[in-house]
Amino acid sequence: MKQRIRVLIVEDQEDDALLVVRELEKGGFAVEFERVDTAADLLRAMERTDWDIVISDYTMPRFSGPTALRMLRDRDPILPFIFMSGTIGEETAVAVMRDGATDYLLKDRPGRLSQAVSQALEQRRLRLEHTQTQKALEENQRRTRMILDTANDAFVAMDAGGIIVDWNRRAEAIFGWKRDEAIGALLSETIIPPSYREAYARGLQRFLATGESAILNQRTELVGLHRDGREFPVEVVVWPVIIEGKVTFCAFVRDISRRKQAEADLRKSEERYRLLFENNPQPMWAFDVETLAFLAVNEAAIVHYGYPRDEFLRMTIRDIQSAEAPSQSEARHSKPFLAMGEAGVFRHRKKDGTMIEVETASYELAFDGRKARLMLVIDVTERRRAQMEGQRLISILEATPDLVAISHVDGFASYINAAGKRLLGITGDDPIRLSDHHAASVRKFLDQEAIPSAIRDGVWTGETLLKSRTGEEICVSQVLIAHKSSTGRLEFMSTIARDIRGQKRLEAQFQQAQKMEAVGRLAGGVAHDFNNLLTVINGYAELAMTTLRSADPLYGQLEQIRGAGERAASLTRQLLAFSRKQMLMPVVLNLNNLVSEMEKMLRRMIGEDIDLVFQAAADLWPIKADPGQMEQVVMNLVVNARDAMPKGGKLTIETANVRLSESYMSIQSEARSGEFVRLAVSDTGIGMEPATKARIFEPFFTTKGEKGTGLGLATVYGIVKQSAGHIEVYSEVGVGSTFKVYMPRERQGTPTSRGSALRAPTKGTETILLVEDEEGVRRLCSKALAGAGYNVLEASHGGEALLLSEQHAGAIHLLITDVVMPTMGGRELSDQLRSRRSDLKVLYVSGYTDDAIVRHGVLEANVPFLQKPYSPATLLQKVRAVLDEPLPPAPMI
Repeated sequence: MKQRIRVLIVEDQEDDALLVVRELEKGGFAVEFERVDTAADLLRAMERTDWDIVISDYTMPRFSGPTALRMLRDRDPILPFIFMSGTIGEETAVAVMRDGATDYLLKDRPGRLSQAVSQALEQRRLRLEHTQTQKALEENQRRTRMILDTANDAFVAMDAGGIIVDWNRRAEAIFGWKRDEAIGALLSETIIPPSYREAYARGLQRFLATGESAILNQRTELVGLHRDGREFPVEVVVWPVIIEGKVTFCAFVRDISRRKQAEADLRKSEERYRLLFENNPQPMWAFDVETLAFLAVNEAAIVHYGYPRDEFLRMTIRDIQSAEAPSQSEARHSKPFLAMGEAGVFRHRKKDGTMIEVETASYELAFDGRKARLMLVIDVTERRRAQMEGQRLISILEATPDLVAISHVDGFASYINAAGKRLLGITGDDPIRLSDHHAASVRKFLDQEAIPSAIRDGVWTGETLLKSRTGEEICVSQVLIAHKSSTGRLEFMSTIARDIRGQKRLEAQFQQAQKMEAVGRLAGGVAHDFNNLLTVINGYAELAMTTLRSADPLYGQLEQIRGAGERAASLTRQLLAFSRKQMLMPVVLNLNNLVSEMEKMLRRMIGEDIDLVFQAAADLWPIKADPGQMEQVVMNLVVNARDAMPKGGKLTIETANVRLSESYMSIQSEARSGEFVRLAVSDTGIGMEPATKARIFEPFFTTKGEKGTGLGLATVYGIVKQSAGHIEVYSEVGVGSTFKVYMPRERQGTPTSRGSALRAPTKGTETILLVEDEEGVRRLCSKALAGAGYNVLEASHGGEALLLSEQHAGAIHLLITDVVMPTMGGRELSDQLRSRRSDLKVLYVSGYTDDAIVRHGVLEANVPFLQKPYSPATLLQKVRAVLDEPLPPAPMI
């Protein structure tokens, strides 16, 4: 099989090129060729193909062989290049061979061409193999050098004579000698300290003589010498290498200065830790992780637990644990690391049996080749007891309904209990200053008086105003306590504040009740005498007026006297009403009917610029009340609404059936749960501020100046409360007010209509026993009764009345008696007389308001009664009405 070759022919003659190809083919080659005759063509051909050989003419018109040779040698120094020319001489041939040609031939002798090509190709193959081998060797040397130069240890090699033959970069760094300085130098004078050189020489001679050495092929710690004369510890591994029958000593040398320093530091550290271990005031021990046996204990552990050291070291951790859960304890101590407190609290037993609570911290360590842990133990028995006491105290503080707070010296609170946060409207744990939660009106007092007093005296107590985050001011009873150190330095302050708004309301209500009671006592005290006087004044004025014509000048004067007396009587009734000592005559009634009957009169009273709307509820429940008093309630509320709308507006009267729940009572303290009839009177007037609203039911309080008496709403309040109801007020400035009266539902009886009763006759001929201890009143009544045709028997007290009854042989049809009289009261008198005269009718009169009359505010409905002061006409009408009624059963007052 022919050898395939690629031939580049540099020739200007095509025939000569073909001659070359034919000769090569005859020589057994399969030729692939290209002919070029210029430098440019040569370069392009070299770029396109990797040629096996180049055959070139020496002289060409546009190119030359020597130029082609130089161009090819620049690109490929070993590519075979044969000159084949017809004009080349011997000298020229020698020159081109010297310039790098492989061979030269004459064109007239082509027979040697194939042989010359074969030889050139073989030379090229051999040169390629040599080049590759040389490159591999150089790469191996480079790689070895790189390994040695990048090694962490110094590499030093010397021959049998002690001369350094190799030296890496690490050796330069460790010993301070450069490679070119070290190679060729004696090892003993370069890196071996003088004190070790004699031993080095003996060891080298011994090895060379016997082949034995104490340091070869093992790690040995020696001392090295630095260029600057400094000696330092090294670790050396030396091994001999035999190359071509000659021994070379190789060594890796490691600077172990840091390791030796670390070892020294470790020894010092271990000594320090041993001292810390033994002298630590807290118990410490080391224990085996697997067996839990104690391996070492310090003096504090021995003292604290009470076990001698030798006994301790025969024990395990189980021996000091409580019997609660040893397995759990083992699991905890087997963790990789236990930070302080992470393992929780353990219970340990001391030698005397005492149980203590401890916290532990531990970390792993090796102890004489065993896997162990070093443990620090802190006795927290007292601390835990104090914490539990603190937790109990905190629980108590959190459960107390009063605000409890602790503040730093700068005023910022470090603790506020739950009740305090609720009171102040605080959420979260944002830092707050307690002084910021006092009302602005008391801060100056706190800063200048209360707090300095607490710091000076230790404690201050008084009433202050807190302010919630909603802006509400809260009246509290507050205690400020200053807590000082033993040196007297203020450390912190604490405070307790009790919400006394309810107490203040109760005090206000109590004061109001006391005020009402005082006025009531005053009214009751003067009512009897005042009513007797008014009865006489008004009565005689009325009797005198009946004897005069209206044109008579005295008639007008008497009319003024009677009017003043009636106003005085009205004032007395109002005083009795708001003090809840008014004589009531309750009946079952329907509020819708009562308001409807008053509606026309109310419209006239309020004027045309106010729109009156009455919204009556269907199927309104009945109530039990004095109709006259309820009329007074409606009248006063309407008048109050009218006066609140000086420029006109809308006045609404509304009735409704309502059921009040228990929860409603928590909002309205005076309310009761149950079924009620509600009467609401609303206006679109000027409204009231909270301060005004709080006082509207006080007697004599008025916003109307000289026009008001201050008794209108007080009278309403008294009537409603005396009738077992309650009243609420809603008001907003500029919007209006609503008064809501709640009266209990009456389930017994049906409402009665008062209708428009015909005027009863006032004359009669019956016999009347008149008993009155007040002479002026008795004479007035006797004159009025006698003037009406009645037969009057007068008595000034009960005993006299009984005697008159005994002496009077005829019938006595009616007993008129004062309820309260000296010696014998009206009830006792009526009982005795009716025991003898069973058909005797009785009319009671009184100016008193005592419980004997009022019966807790209500007089039994079947007992005829006339309240002083009264007019002669009223007396005659009442007498006639009692006489005309069927005989009632014996009265029970």
